[in-house]
Amino acid sequence: MSVLLLLLGCGQGTDAERLAQALDPSVSLSKALRGCERITGLDAQGDCITAGLELRPGTGLQDCQQIESVRWRNECVFVLAERLSWTDLGGAISLCAESRYARECLFHLIQDAAQRAAELPPSQAEGFIEPFIGVPRTPDSVSLFWKEWVRHKVRIMDRSVPATLCQDLQDTTGCEKGLGKARRELLRGVPSAERCSRAQEEQPLIQLKDGSRAVALSPMELEQIRRTCAASKR
Repeated sequence: MSVLLLLLGCGQGTDAERLAQALDPSVSLSKALRGCERITGLDAQGDCITAGLELRPGTGLQDCQQIESVRWRNECVFVLAERLSWTDLGGAISLCAESRYARECLFHLIQDAAQRAAELPPSQAEGFIEPFIGVPRTPDSVSLFWKEWVRHKVRIMDRSVPATLCQDLQDTTGCEKGLGKARRELLRGVPSAERCSRAQEEQPLIQLKDGSRAVALSPMELEQIRRTCAASKR
């Protein structure tokens, strides 16, 4: 929204007027979006279009299809799908299929579902994946879900991931894949020198804010890290 504030501060300039038009719900959506597409700068255009859509809850797919820009037409579908997912996830999934970037749209929905389920124990969180099972563009929906569930649990909620995360789930393989992807992503956020120091001192490599273990690594991962650290000292 910083771009929006910058434009609003530009006085009566053309871009500021177009943005003000988008932020006025009494202006028709089609007129607002046409104005947004003429704003200078892609980021500013996107902020304007997103704000315009969010202020008009009655927006439908037909409104998105009126947008000239392919990029913002698909962004419009993204916004609608995310909004619909709170009340009709099946409808949101179908809406994503209308986007040129269907996989990216579906990933956003999976990401949102994982974040909503992060407070729940794994056996209950697993139910959030069911609507995505069998969707052609996301055959890896289970691993995508658990990757985001773990990442959100650690980085946003600052809570540890249970060692038994994938036990007794319907798709333990998909869960293990997602858990592995999350561990690798979280490890990349730890500087190599710090990683080696923690490994040498037998401290948790992926830590919560208080220094406790966030998620346990597999023996193979630990061994690979030790070998890499040892090689770097030669």
